[in-house]
Amino acid sequence: MTRLRPAHLFVSLVLATLTQLVPAAAQAVVVVLEPVKDGSLKEDVAGAVANGAGPMLFTGKTGNDGDNTLLRAVLEFDVAGSVPPGSTVTSVSLTLNLAGTTATFFPATTTLHRVLTEWGEGTSSSANGEFPASTTNDATWIHSFYDTSFWTSAGGDYVGTASDSENVLALGPYTWTSAQMAADVQAWVDTPADNHGWILIGAEGGGTSARRFNSREEGDSNLRPKLTVVYDQVGAPTGACCIADAAASCTVETAVDCGTAGGSYQGDLTTCGAAMCPAIPTAYLDAMPVPADAVPVAGSAGGVATYDIAMREIQQQLHSELPASTLWAYGDGPSGAVFPGPTIEATSQETVTVNWINDLRDTSQPGSPKPLRTDHLLTVDLCPHGAENSAKTVVHLHGTHTDEQSDGHPEYTFLPGNQDTYTYPNDQLPSMLWYHDHSLGQTRLNVYLGLAGLFLIRDATENALNLPSGDDEVPLVIMDRTVLGDGSLYYPSNLVEMFFGDTILVNGVIWPRFDVTRGKYRLRVLNASNSRHLTLEFCPGSDVSPCPAPASFQFLGGDGGLLEAPIDLSAITLGPAERADIVFDFEPYVAPGDTEIFLVNSAPAPFPGPPGTGVVPQVMRFDVQNVPGDTDPVPPFLRSLEVLDEIEAVQHRDLELVRADGGGGCSPFIWEIVSLDADGNEIGNMWMDVVEFPELDTIEVWSFINRSGMSHPMHLHMKMFQVLDRTPFTVVDGEVVPGTPQPPLPEELGWKDTIQVHPNEIVRVIKRFEDYTGLFPYHCHILEHEDQEMMRQFQTIQCGNGDLEPTEVCDDGNAISGDGCAFDCRGTEVSFYGTAEGGDVQVTVDGVVVVTITTAGMDAVAVAAAVAAEIAADPTLSAAGVTASADLNVVTTSGVIELTVINDPGLSQTPPTYLPVSTPGALVLLVVLLSGLSVRALSRRRR
Repeated sequence: MTRLRPAHLFVSLVLATLTQLVPAAAQAVVVVLEPVKDGSLKEDVAGAVANGAGPMLFTGKTGNDGDNTLLRAVLEFDVAGSVPPGSTVTSVSLTLNLAGTTATFFPATTTLHRVLTEWGEGTSSSANGEFPASTTNDATWIHSFYDTSFWTSAGGDYVGTASDSENVLALGPYTWTSAQMAADVQAWVDTPADNHGWILIGAEGGGTSARRFNSREEGDSNLRPKLTVVYDQVGAPTGACCIADAAASCTVETAVDCGTAGGSYQGDLTTCGAAMCPAIPTAYLDAMPVPADAVPVAGSAGGVATYDIAMREIQQQLHSELPASTLWAYGDGPSGAVFPGPTIEATSQETVTVNWINDLRDTSQPGSPKPLRTDHLLTVDLCPHGAENSAKTVVHLHGTHTDEQSDGHPEYTFLPGNQDTYTYPNDQLPSMLWYHDHSLGQTRLNVYLGLAGLFLIRDATENALNLPSGDDEVPLVIMDRTVLGDGSLYYPSNLVEMFFGDTILVNGVIWPRFDVTRGKYRLRVLNASNSRHLTLEFCPGSDVSPCPAPASFQFLGGDGGLLEAPIDLSAITLGPAERADIVFDFEPYVAPGDTEIFLVNSAPAPFPGPPGTGVVPQVMRFDVQNVPGDTDPVPPFLRSLEVLDEIEAVQHRDLELVRADGGGGCSPFIWEIVSLDADGNEIGNMWMDVVEFPELDTIEVWSFINRSGMSHPMHLHMKMFQVLDRTPFTVVDGEVVPGTPQPPLPEELGWKDTIQVHPNEIVRVIKRFEDYTGLFPYHCHILEHEDQEMMRQFQTIQCGNGDLEPTEVCDDGNAISGDGCAFDCRGTEVSFYGTAEGGDVQVTVDGVVVVTITTAGMDAVAVAAAVAAEIAADPTLSAAGVTASADLNVVTTSGVIELTVINDPGLSQTPPTYLPVSTPGALVLLVVLLSGLSVRALSRRRR
């Protein structure tokens, strides 16, 4: 199997050329290491408390004078895995960051001693000195490994003579360095079995002297302990060599020796360390599971139903050769959860209600039930907007048409022990949606841990097509992950531009196999990766990618459901979050040697890119059994689709996709969506910049202009859209110069919720906004970009709903000038002011002109009552079910008031104190009212 270079490196590395100090045959090398384990010992005769996995290391003495509660810290580095055998260590320095102290008025002499006995690091964790109960393998005051092995002497076994000492007082970094420390490290290079690290001992006499240093668990890598080793290496340069096996083996070899051993050379002077090499288990060994259907707590699956879906921390094997991985997953019962989550079956126009429950508990802690999580399972970089070290969650049903409260808005998160109820009306065409976490600032982490599942909507039209169903309809949830030798998922602790895993999982299993019958299968494919695009091919008899002779398949539809007719394809490229509904016929592949059909990937990472760059080629294998299967033909016509017409668009918006200078923020870079006004000026580029206000019941065209150099899968919440065209462009003097528009690919026709926007390309999409007002996100679905600033919000508004919303001057439901709504927005009520002098009022309701005679002396309340009575009594309107009533001076009708003309000089629709006659607004209003012009006509003329 092809072995790929990992996309991550835990150990930082610096090369120094010091040839003037060493013979020509030697290289002077500097390596900077972080601990492979560390912990704190707290004086306790029973060894009942410990701090193995906390973010702090403690030294010194707690309490008042006379209190003998002492604290010591131990830490160990993988020297032999980082410094080649035979090297000569020339200098060593250890840097620790002092994060807190109980006594700042005198320095504490803190000494470093070489430890003589191997010790362990458990899962106990203290951040403030209140040590919890010891856990298995913890180093304690009396145990080297809790609770089976003991130190010879309480407080640890170490060399009495200090390797170095340092006076520690103010907060900040401190460095220990000495010839003896270099001798310690040299001994560990020569005899790795003697490496048990150092113990750090603070001032233990007199009064309080406790010190808190950051440990290897600190979220900010700059504050973690660092061991700098300078050594002379003779001979050919060496580097880390990753072996493609399930144990994530790593050795330090020359490039030649690494190649001979079949490994992947990581580069000169790279070093082995924790998370250096991924686990690469055997491909096609494990059977692929199919996600189970969710079971409702009320109603029936596939119909109107209510579900309880809980988020839980679980242990699940991703491959039989690996230990179980700790994941976050969805479950639909009182206990248990699975990755991916259970599939919710629904029917179009039938409402599904889901109680989303955050029941994430820390499975590393003792007790039953386990305690609710107070922190994240992964290291959270706190720099991105909204990030916090918590297990907050919120669920977005990707592709749904629902209101703001049930959309999974990234700021509507809830912590463990809480829940939220969402309603999904399913008033949309049948398709495969998917639900996943959408927490602001840490979506990438929560989804990476496993918070994803499928949601299938069906209807009678689709069911009547006789497409493969039951066991012959199989979802394929595809994603990439990096798994370490202990089964844990690796993810960088700091914000990265993109993350690409070293293995491909399908339905939660690495490189699975799946038995199929001799017939057609409907495969519902989802790319659930954080950043990786997929170009998928079916390759008979070979897992070479690109496939030399790919088999064709029928593409039925994408994100938003079926196309009008199937399309024959031999490859499909899916960006993160995109879906494909395809039918593959396995019937021809039953001859000897043809029974294995491989699904392979050839998309570079990042995408697009040079062929072969960053590719994980294997996806899964289908094993064709000599058993008859579904042989019914796929219908040539699937269903009729509405096509949105650009001529009906009331608004065109331009949005540029850019990679900008980070400006000293979270990183040197920042991904942005920049909103432009009609003159090309920037009007917004950050999450809080809400500048798009689509009006309900209108159509808009949005143009995504990609100036960033890579593809972005752009996703709009709230409703599906259609793709109008793709236009290549060049940049001349900083300005975009469009080329000739090209039609979308055949597989991009129909309804979409996510679309790939390639570099130097404008992609225009058309969308109708309907039903729900509120804030909805739009963003790149590369989750690392989304967690930066490549996510924005639009706010839908409703003309005539009585709510004053952005861009509206007023919105009281009256069809009057200055309403601020679209030209075709007309009210359902009208108000009267003043005292009649005699004349009439003409109100046009649903095309019917209703005339009310006014007499001198009638006040506005009497006029309103008379107008309402005339509308209610009109035979045409009455036959149509139109009603009317008056409340003081306001007439309200169930019809649409298209025009109101007052032919009585004593009456008006607006109070004079609000719009004095001397103001231009009032003059315009009076002209409109007295001339009989409709607001619609006036608005059209203004446009």
